[in-house]
Amino acid sequence: MTRRRQVLKHLGVALTGLGGCYTQTRPQTETPTETSGPDGRGTDTGETATPSDRSSIEERFGTVHNVVEEGVDDTGERYVDDRIHELAGDDTLLYFPSGTYRIGGLRFRDLSNFGLLGDGATFRIGTRGRSVSLGFQHVSDVHIEGFTLDNTASNTAAWCDFKCVGGSNVIRNYSVAEFVDVDERTNGFTLMAEGAETDLTLQNVDLRHGARNGAGAFVFPQREFYDPDHEPGSLEFRNCVMKGWGKEGLYASAHGGPLRIIGGEYANNAIVQVRVGGGNADTEAIVRDVTVRVTEIPDYTPSGNRIFRGIWLKEGDGCLVEDCTVEISGVGPNQTQGAVVVNNQFGRATIRNCDLTTNVQRPAIVADEPVEEFRPGPMPSMNRLPEDWNITCENVTIDGESPHTPAVAIRRRDGCTLSDISVEKTGQASDGVQLHETADCRIETSSVTVSRFPLVVDFETGASGCVCRLAGTSLDATDLDRGGRELISTTDGEFCIDAAALGGDTTATDRSTLVLTRTGAPSAQSDQSDVVPVSTVNPRPVRNLVDQESDEQTLYGRWVSDS
Repeated sequence: MTRRRQVLKHLGVALTGLGGCYTQTRPQTETPTETSGPDGRGTDTGETATPSDRSSIEERFGTVHNVVEEGVDDTGERYVDDRIHELAGDDTLLYFPSGTYRIGGLRFRDLSNFGLLGDGATFRIGTRGRSVSLGFQHVSDVHIEGFTLDNTASNTAAWCDFKCVGGSNVIRNYSVAEFVDVDERTNGFTLMAEGAETDLTLQNVDLRHGARNGAGAFVFPQREFYDPDHEPGSLEFRNCVMKGWGKEGLYASAHGGPLRIIGGEYANNAIVQVRVGGGNADTEAIVRDVTVRVTEIPDYTPSGNRIFRGIWLKEGDGCLVEDCTVEISGVGPNQTQGAVVVNNQFGRATIRNCDLTTNVQRPAIVADEPVEEFRPGPMPSMNRLPEDWNITCENVTIDGESPHTPAVAIRRRDGCTLSDISVEKTGQASDGVQLHETADCRIETSSVTVSRFPLVVDFETGASGCVCRLAGTSLDATDLDRGGRELISTTDGEFCIDAAALGGDTTATDRSTLVLTRTGAPSAQSDQSDVVPVSTVNPRPVRNLVDQESDEQTLYGRWVSDS
C-alpha cells in the first residue's frame, strides 16, 4: 500500500482508515526542564514527551508501505533484503506487521526522512560471523522502532551501524534476543552524529543478554567520518539496558557534542558500564537516574578486558552525574578502579544525589591527577585541555566494605567541594576522604565515619595557604582509639588545614601525611595560644589550623609517614 499524504491533503480528504494507518496531529511535547551543572550553568535535560503511537509516526512521511502487502515474506523462511531495499526511499516509512523477517544485512544510505516501524516484528539474522545486520550511512531524520533482532542461531551478530548527518533520529523499543556468541570483535551499536543541528536518541533499547567480545554501544569520534570540520551532534540514551558485554558497555567518551544518558541499567560489562566524555562542548554531559552494577565478571570475558569500572568520565570538560545508584562488589581490587572515576583527561565534574556502594578495595569516587599535555590521539573528541579540573560532590552517600582504601580519592585538583556527604565504611582500615596535593578545597555539612582515618591530607611541597576547609563536618574513626593530638578549636565548626603545618621545608623523600582522626569537644588542658606539636614521626608544628579560636570544637589529627 502506497499513500501520498500531500495529494490527499490538497484534495481535503480525511483519512479514517486505510490499511490500518491513521492520520492525526502529533501531540505537543513538554518544555525541557533545566538544572544546574558545573559552574551553575543551565542544562537542557532532554526530558520531553516521546509519542510512539503508530498514527503519529506515520503522519510525518509522505509514503507509507505495509511491507507484507508489498510482497515481503513475514514467515522467516525467505530473505527479504532485496524487496526492502526496493521500497526504501526519502520521505518513506516501511511498516512491518507482526511476523518474522529473515535478513542477510539491510543497508540504507543517503536517505532523508526514512523510517522502519515494527509492530511485534522480528528480524531473523541469517548471516554468520562478524557482520552488520542493519546499516545506515549518511542519513538524516530516520526513525526506527519496534523490532527484535533474533540472533539465536550460533555465530550471529545483532549489530546496528548508524551514522547520521542531519535532523532528529530515533531508535526506540528495540531489543536483541540472545547472547552474541561471535568470537571476533562485534557491537550492539556503532554510532555517530555529525552536524551541530543533528541529534540521535536511543530509547528503550534492550541489550541485556550481552556478548562474548563486543561493546553494547560504541560511539565513533566525529572526525573519523565525513567532514572533520563539521561539529558533532547531540546524542542521548534513554532507559536503555546493557548487560554482560565482553568489550564495553556504553562507550560514548569519544563523542564531542552534547551527551545525555537518562535512566536505564548497565551491569557487568567489561572495561566500564557507562563511559562518557563530551569533548569541549558548550553543554556538559549528563548521566542521570542510571543504575550501575558490577557484581561479577562473566566467564566469557576476554582476559585483556577484565577491569570493570562503574561510571567513567574519560575525556571532556563538564559532566553532571545525578540521581544515580552504583554498586561495586564481587570483583577483585585489580579488576575495577571504582564506582565513579574521573579520568586524568576530564575536567570539571559534579556528582550529585548519588548512592555509591563499594565492597571492594577501591574508592567509590576517584579523580585522577590531570594530564599536562594535550594529545589528539588518545583525546579524539577534544581540541584542547580543560581550563578547570575541580570536582563537586553534593548529597552523596557512600557505604560498603572497602579495606585499606579511601572512599573518595582526589589527586592534584584544586578548588574541589564536598557538601552534604555521608560516608560510612565498615571495612578493615578503611579511610574517608583523601586529598593528595590539592589546594582551596572545602568539605561542609558532611559526616565521615570510617574504621581508620576520616580525612587524609597530603601536602604538595612548597604549598602555602589553606589547602582544605572543614565546616559543619563530623569525623569519626571507629577502630582507632581516641588518640590523635588536639590541633585547635573553633566556634563555628570551620577549620582551615593550612599548608604551613609542614613548615615549608619538606622534600619529596621526606614527606608525611596529616590524618584527621575525629572532631569533638576540646580538652580543658588545650592551650590554643601555643603551637601544638602533633607527632614524633615528623615533629613539625601545626600552625594556623583555624581562622577563629574558641573552646567549642576541636580537630584531632596526627602525622603518618608515606610508608
